[in-house]
Amino acid sequence: MSANTGSALPISWDDIAPHLALATQHLKGISYAPKKKVENLKGAAPEKSRGWSDSSADEAQKSESVAIFTIAKDVNKKDDLLDELINSSLSIVRTGLQVAMFVAAKYAEASNFTTLKERKDSSKGRMNPTDEAEWAAKQETQAAITVFVLASYVSWRFAQKDEKKANAEVDFAGLPEPIAVGNQIRSIGCVLYHWGSYLKTVQTPAQFNKLTQLYFAEVVKHLQGRAQGFKYLEPFVNVIYKLDATDFLVRGFQTPTQGTSVKVVKRIVARQIVGNSDMKRKLKYISQLPLAYDRQRKMNVYKELGAYLGLGVLQGNAGTGKSMGLGHAATMISDNCEATELPFKRIPIPNAIVQSLQGDSARVYEEWWRSCYDPEFICLAEVDDSEAVYLDRRSHSSSEGSKLVIMSHLRLSEGSTAEDFGQCIQIHATNNADMIDPPVFSRYQYRILVPGAETEHDFSDQMKLWGDDFNEKTKVKGSADIIKLEFPGDYKFLSDQDVTSKDERDRKVEAFIKFKNKDLQQLWEEIEHRKISRTSYGLYGAFFAALHKKFDQFTSRDVRNVTMNAAARLFSFEMPKEWTTDRTKFVAFDYDTKKKMIIDMALQYQKGLTVEQVMFQEMTNYVESTIAMLDSGRKYRIRQMADEVLERQEAMELAQSLRQQNQAVVA
Repeated sequence: MSANTGSALPISWDDIAPHLALATQHLKGISYAPKKKVENLKGAAPEKSRGWSDSSADEAQKSESVAIFTIAKDVNKKDDLLDELINSSLSIVRTGLQVAMFVAAKYAEASNFTTLKERKDSSKGRMNPTDEAEWAAKQETQAAITVFVLASYVSWRFAQKDEKKANAEVDFAGLPEPIAVGNQIRSIGCVLYHWGSYLKTVQTPAQFNKLTQLYFAEVVKHLQGRAQGFKYLEPFVNVIYKLDATDFLVRGFQTPTQGTSVKVVKRIVARQIVGNSDMKRKLKYISQLPLAYDRQRKMNVYKELGAYLGLGVLQGNAGTGKSMGLGHAATMISDNCEATELPFKRIPIPNAIVQSLQGDSARVYEEWWRSCYDPEFICLAEVDDSEAVYLDRRSHSSSEGSKLVIMSHLRLSEGSTAEDFGQCIQIHATNNADMIDPPVFSRYQYRILVPGAETEHDFSDQMKLWGDDFNEKTKVKGSADIIKLEFPGDYKFLSDQDVTSKDERDRKVEAFIKFKNKDLQQLWEEIEHRKISRTSYGLYGAFFAALHKKFDQFTSRDVRNVTMNAAARLFSFEMPKEWTTDRTKFVAFDYDTKKKMIIDMALQYQKGLTVEQVMFQEMTNYVESTIAMLDSGRKYRIRQMADEVLERQEAMELAQSLRQQNQAVVA
């Protein structure tokens, strides 16, 4: 039951305008017969609410009428000019009702519920059992859709940065009863009745605003938990609705998208990252990829060419620069999108996504995933400490929630239901790649080792970056620099901190650079002895077969990733500045024109480099990084064991020394 993520069906403000009068009337007064009340949750005896009046019109004296506008006026101390927080809350709910009734009407048309209703009315309620059951089921589903869209809009609106939100203490205990879904009017009545029950207890506009926010968020969560029980959902979940001139989307029973087109607040530029030239090179290329996404076709040129690296991992020890890499990618993508007028959102994975309750983890993960792959946005999705999210299912520490998250990830990333339009960049970061579940790790299309600063020049640059920043922050008029350390005269500041290594800048590709891993080097030497041509597919076939025999984790998916990285390398030219800063120079062109521009630029970029040379170098880089990542955990554990042995040895030596001292004292 996953919503289609194709083109969104627009909802114009003219579309919802006909529903304004009815939405206003509902807020003026609507009846509902509650089974349980808010007072029951709090253990107090029910008391008559302000702004309510008894009604005998429904269900034999059991129904009660709620008048939200009256309650609002009472909280506002009878002042006709409503407080801004109260007025804003009412306006949001009224607009939510308009949108909800429009979407519900669209569902009625698409699901044939309207026809069934007309047939029932014309036959004076006499229908065959099959049609009767279908009519009843669709009536319930339409009712659930109505109140879900209402609550979704309210929750989404409160999440917007420009919406004034109150920080007030309120007594919110949840929903007193399941939302009624017998029919649309009853569902709306149920939601407004219990909202009003809470509002009658508030004393200030801030509390009015806060309770509105909390209440409708709870309605969203409640209906999501019941979504599987509704029938005939396809006409709803297979359509995306987008409210005109806003970022509000309705995508089935998914949580409304919270992201909006935003600028990155904490900017990280390349010069702030010391070392890690491979990471900076790769991230610069990756940050350009979304610019080739075509929102009309829902397709990316790089993806068609097999050069779209949308999912990858950074690995390095703590403090080597992985988080800075994530921030740098966000800065570059945000800048490119802002300059070319593309909507951008950054959605890090939610904290504590592995929940204790079974099913919650997978649900929250899938909601996050689908919000990232929203075709209306360019998105950067980050998963820091990814070993905690995708912990190897064979580990004793793996919880049921973690296993469910992994199952969702595998299905969404490359399963039969996976959808990737080429508008999302998902980057994971980890200290321990060997702890990540193997199938998850195998889906990383690129793997970047992040060693951090390594050389004297790196650390000198890092110190001067700090010194210059410190002097800048402490500078006052007429004052001298506080930090006055001299910089090495034989080295130009930051000259080693380019986004690429010196060999890469010079476009050098040696015949072969030896593997750092001894096992890989030995395997390669065995293949070399067979004298297979470097321009032959047989070279790769022989080496990959030997790799698979030695490291069973190396599979056909790795070969796929090698070819993707080779294709990416062929297209990894730095886009001309005007492409990334002027929408009319690249982004505004149609898909086919952008494709031709990319291919033409790629051919110029190679400067005589052969495809075979590129393939060979990317193969060696990928294999080296992969094996190093998988081996790092083993080396870490061996080092820990060695440290423990040394500590025990030192402890024994210290104990013997103390014993000798004690014996000397006794003597």
